[in-house]
Amino acid sequence: MNTSPRLKAPAPGKTPATHDRSADIIRKGLNGQIAGERQEAERLRSEQRHLQEQNLRNQENTRLQEEARLREELERAEQERRREEERLEEERRRSYS
Repeated sequence: MNTSPRLKAPAPGKTPATHDRSADIIRKGLNGQIAGERQEAERLRSEQRHLQEQNLRNQENTRLQEEARLREELERAEQERRREEERLEEERRRSYS
């Protein structure tokens, strides 16, 4: 059964013209609602893209900070190793003299 407002018989006491106007008003309202929902969906997609981009930037910043921390840790370890090597070399020189 087709339930389109245009194909239904007008309500008792209404002319076909007023029935058509009522159907047009309903159709315009539904079209407006659909348009609003589409706009909201696009806004949500845009917000989601923005959040995903922000998340990727945060992940990259975290990765870069971790790399910097590891480089600093490596540099400190290498400096400590060089100091230890220098200390051992100094002890060897003293033991030979």
